[in-house]
Amino acid sequence: MEDIRIMVDHEAFLIGIKPAICRRMIPQLEKVMPQLGKYPHMIDADGSYLFFQNQELMDNYLASMANVEWGSAEHHRILGLTLGYPPEAVIMQK
Repeated sequence: MEDIRIMVDHEAFLIGIKPAICRRMIPQLEKVMPQLGKYPHMIDADGSYLFFQNQELMDNYLASMANVEWGSAEHHRILGLTLGYPPEAVIMQK
């Protein structure tokens, strides 16, 4: 039986599957920072790195977050959509 290796999110990002990733700096991420650093990116309020496939995605994220409280349900909804989660996964139920 062949070994199956699961792709991690930064690998999916680097080959264009994920529109954005949000990660804390860990050894695995440090190894790919030269590649990730070529993409538009920012550091979020909690110190997490957000990388975007292009500047337009980053600009849209920043515009969407302009009047949103960090850590709020709306913040998590916008972040989830930006990261490529399906809308059904990030809609807050009342």
